[in-house]
Amino acid sequence: MKKMCILFIMTLILLVGCSSPSEKAATVEETGAATPEAGATQAPEDEASQSKKETSKKKADKGSSNAENMSGGKLAKGLTKKQKEKRKDNASAKLTTLNPGSYKVGLDIPPGRYAITGNGTGNFLVFNGKNPIANEILSDDDGFGVKKITLDLRKKQKIRIEGLNNVTFTPAKTKRSNTLSTGTWIVGLDIKAGSYTATCDKGDTGNLIVYDGDVPRVNEILDRSGMDIGVKKVKLKLSDGETIAISKLSSVTFQ
Repeated sequence: MKKMCILFIMTLILLVGCSSPSEKAATVEETGAATPEAGATQAPEDEASQSKKETSKKKADKGSSNAENMSGGKLAKGLTKKQKEKRKDNASAKLTTLNPGSYKVGLDIPPGRYAITGNGTGNFLVFNGKNPIANEILSDDDGFGVKKITLDLRKKQKIRIEGLNNVTFTPAKTKRSNTLSTGTWIVGLDIKAGSYTATCDKGDTGNLIVYDGDVPRVNEILDRSGMDIGVKKVKLKLSDGETIAISKLSSVTFQ
């Protein structure tokens, strides 16, 4: 009797051991994937998926970086009547020409709003503290960089010019237009508030950002270069006091 009991128990153990692997295999086949056990390391993503995620992240980071750079710090929503009159008058701005080098606004050039053009081709940068509010290739050659940048230069900002023969700062006049070039613009002063479709010149690629205060409400890459790295047009509504920042585009037309 004792021998029979031992034989029965051994038979049960053998049956349980043989059924376990087949049950596990059935679970994988039915679900299409095995659930990793606690403490197990999951297999790495395939290269294509990983590359796609990294590309998406770079695009997002790039857009975020552009928005931060173009803001140049906090922007007040709207201007007071006095500020509007001062902007239109622009009496502090003086015609100035600077050679390659580093300069300080208020010391080497008076503050004010300027239309900035270059002789030759090179880099033009303006810093508000450590934050670059302008970083452009300025050129008098068609199809390479931009020909003109329009900016408000404020005291203590720093200017850096590289590679150009010289750069001319011409006091800018404030007038409304539906075509804006690289630089910063205020809705209500430089363009009328309203609903528009924005497009850039054929062959151009660059950034269009609209700030509500210091928050980028619109942040798009306009692209008509044929490389499909952005959008060909943007539909948007502009409100008085918002700031438009345009980078690396010859012009943007608002229709």
